[in-house]
Amino acid sequence: MEAYKLILSVYAAVVSTVVFVWRIYEFYFDRVGKLNLAMEHRFKVFIPPNSFGSSYDFPNERYLNLRIVNTGRSKMYISNILLKTDNGLGEKKFVAFSSLNKIQPLPLQLEANQPYDYEIPYAPIPDLKAKGIKRVKALVIDSNGKQYSTKWFGL
Repeated sequence: MEAYKLILSVYAAVVSTVVFVWRIYEFYFDRVGKLNLAMEHRFKVFIPPNSFGSSYDFPNERYLNLRIVNTGRSKMYISNILLKTDNGLGEKKFVAFSSLNKIQPLPLQLEANQPYDYEIPYAPIPDLKAKGIKRVKALVIDSNGKQYSTKWFGL
């Protein structure tokens, strides 16, 4: 009977220690924000009202979309969004694009599990291709200075 109590108390001590260590890990390391980044080509087609069935040539707009998702448990602030080029523009390796159609305020607050779509206009991309740039990588910097990046993305 005494051996049974000893085994049970050792088991309880091991389980409580594991739970304690797990709680410390969650408190210190799991609270850190994490961003998930994905980049893709997208098109917008503008369809005027009452134009269905007509032979109207609808204008469309091509752009690059950077989807940023906060996968952490706490809110995060994004302070800067840049594109890094594969071989640079002279001495410059980073390019910042902004759209004149949509205001994209920075710093940007992202709640837990909140996605944000950052639209990069496609108009300057042919000029980059003409200068020999074939790939870009999106770089997102949070308010703590931590950098997140996508994989290389072909233009």
